[in-house]
Amino acid sequence: MSKPSKKILLYIFLFSILIFLFYTRINNLQYRIPFSFDQIQFSNQIWHIVQNRDIVLLGMRVNNDLGFFLAPYFTYLLIPFYLLTALHPGALLIFAILSFILTFGLMLFTFTRLWSYQHALIVLALWSINYHVQLNDVSPWTPALIPIGSVLTLLFIKVIFEKPERYFTWILFGLIQGLFFHIHIQYLLIVGFSLISLFLIGKEKKLSRKYIGIFLISFIFTFFPLLIFDLRHDFLNAKLFIGFFFTSSSASKNYFSLLPVLTNFFHPYLIIKNDILTLVFLALSIPTSWYLYKNSIGYKKIIYLTSMSTIVLTFLFFGYYGKRPSEYYFLFSLPLFLMIISEITVRFKQQVFLAALAMILLIINFPTYETNVKINPTSLYFMDRVVDFIEKNQGISGYRISYSDDNLASSFNYLFRQKGFVFSQEAQEKSFVHISSPPDKKLMTKIIGNYGVYISTDLIR
Repeated sequence: MSKPSKKILLYIFLFSILIFLFYTRINNLQYRIPFSFDQIQFSNQIWHIVQNRDIVLLGMRVNNDLGFFLAPYFTYLLIPFYLLTALHPGALLIFAILSFILTFGLMLFTFTRLWSYQHALIVLALWSINYHVQLNDVSPWTPALIPIGSVLTLLFIKVIFEKPERYFTWILFGLIQGLFFHIHIQYLLIVGFSLISLFLIGKEKKLSRKYIGIFLISFIFTFFPLLIFDLRHDFLNAKLFIGFFFTSSSASKNYFSLLPVLTNFFHPYLIIKNDILTLVFLALSIPTSWYLYKNSIGYKKIIYLTSMSTIVLTFLFFGYYGKRPSEYYFLFSLPLFLMIISEITVRFKQQVFLAALAMILLIINFPTYETNVKINPTSLYFMDRVVDFIEKNQGISGYRISYSDDNLASSFNYLFRQKGFVFSQEAQEKSFVHISSPPDKKLMTKIIGNYGVYISTDLIR
């Protein structure tokens, strides 16, 4: 095949991937954005920061109500989006679309820059096939940003390897690693990836230890909000951190709890849900990484060796943790696995085989893609329609409001506050509006999505 024809074919392949990605990510997105516990939490934080000029020192809590807190960088990152929508959580739709586009663009740029255009297309094609990633790419919460951090790390390893004496690069890299660590705890393993890579670069380039010191100081600096909080509260968060990792009994741990989760996460590629098959697939990545390490030079050699180490560390880390994580806890690792697959494919000239395999996987997984883009009747869109209906028919004051459960109360109370509603607090007030989910057939005035709205008879116009 001539070079012009090959180039045209690659562009066609990229366009096909782009169409598929946008269909499986953006289709019906405005009807799928949730407004539940996590979104309510950082929406309330943003409200207090903007309206009350509060300084928030704590971000998301790790895992559960017994976990420790991360720094609130994700909350502050969302503030510009919320300012665009007058603090309405519709800002999450803008954030979701932009984070998806940034992930796609950064992957295309990084893998093309570090390897080749073919590598980038293979990575994007395999990325698009995973239906767990499909949901995460446009989810308005912290894990959506983790792949961006993983890919940025690969880019920085190349930059530092080629120009290791630039202090600013080491400072910026440390700050970026700290930022993404506070986005989600799973990024701790990419921080480990970075430290191993920097150690290997330092050893090969015979660099002074001060460069690693600069990186570590920059990384530690991102813990400043947590330090301020702990100084004010008798090191409460530090105690939670120690308790989370070091006080659980070994008898209560399941050292292989991650295996069925990995089986689910890699199921879009393996099709058969079998823990042994998944273990073999992941185990093969270790000698494959070693082979690539032995047959590569420069920054690639370091990336392959560090990837192999990180895969081993992932099993050790989650084995020590001993509890079942969610599938999205392994998003950090997927760019590394796909990088290895793309390099093996190109090195052994198996692009046609992989393209055929990708098409088969796409066809098999297509029903799941379709399910994932279905309209969510409990989404923010339908919550907004409920608020609009009540405002149009009853105004924004002069009656009580009640809900079928506390979760509804948390989400709708934020939306009503943002719209300027003022409800009566008098228990004797006979005029009221009740919102339920699912709709209560005994109390029914209007059904909107999966929400039922009941308006007391004296309010009906």
